Amino acid sequence: GLDYLFAGLNRLGIEYHPTQTNFFLIKSPLGGKMTYELMLREGVIIRSMESFGLKDYIRINVGTPEENKRFLRTLKKVLNEKTHYRH
Repeated sequence: GLDYLFAGLNRLGIEYHPTQTNFFLIKSPLGGKMTYELMLREGVIIRSMESFGLKDYIRINVGTPEENKRFLRTLKKVLNEKTHYRH
């Protein structure tokens, strides 16, 4: 799942911190809190890292192949709707 998610984030041009664990940090152009709220409205649960002093970051867990696809699809949708972000 990590390789799939990393490749998808690379295609979107999103900065992330690679890891070998089942979770990692992603820098969101919308900020962590807004990204969390927008993703939650779409039924995708992530974690804002704002309370850890990382206001621009979210933390995600690697899921099943379908969950990972849904995460990337929803992240792209949220970013496209709220910014002029286009890839």
